Amino acid sequence: MTTNADLLASVDLEHLAPLAIWHHLVPETRALAVKALYARSSGDDRTFEALANAAIAKALRFRDASVVKMPLEKKAHYLSRGVPINDHLAFGLLQSLHFAERRALLKTFLDALGVPHEDGMIKDDAQLDPPKPEVLAAAVDKLYASHDAPEADLYLACMLAFDPEHWSGLKPLLAARATKPLA
Repeated sequence: MTTNADLLASVDLEHLAPLAIWHHLVPETRALAVKALYARSSGDDRTFEALANAAIAKALRFRDASVVKMPLEKKAHYLSRGVPINDHLAFGLLQSLHFAERRALLKTFLDALGVPHEDGMIKDDAQLDPPKPEVLAAAVDKLYASHDAPEADLYLACMLAFDPEHWSGLKPLLAARATKPLA
């Protein structure tokens, strides 16, 4: 397992998927994502929570009801340390991490791109074109200037994995960062 600091050097940016990112995170970051996922689950939208519970139940050969009653710390432990998950659940975990714990990254990046948002959330009906390379490069520079580099690496890798067509301009920028020595 790698550390969060060398994520970009460890993943294939050409075929990046949420599950590949998940596998390169340290257990502490994974646990933070799990806790964020369960904290965000509410009302009718418990899809990712149900997927997480099902993954734990399957791995431990428990009934779903037993996992539902399990303390959050135990769920975080199991999911962050080896319970197999799928790409869809990895997406939900990574998304939850950023919306719950790292919203400042989203706001900085979207502001630098000039993308209208509400506290880091882009409106569903927003029509966004892929950013121009120079605008994207400036936004990436601003993100790294104002946030922890491993967290920015993770956020940008997630953007690329979540929507590779829209964020394809991130590939060369992240590839260049991956070849730089770590500070």
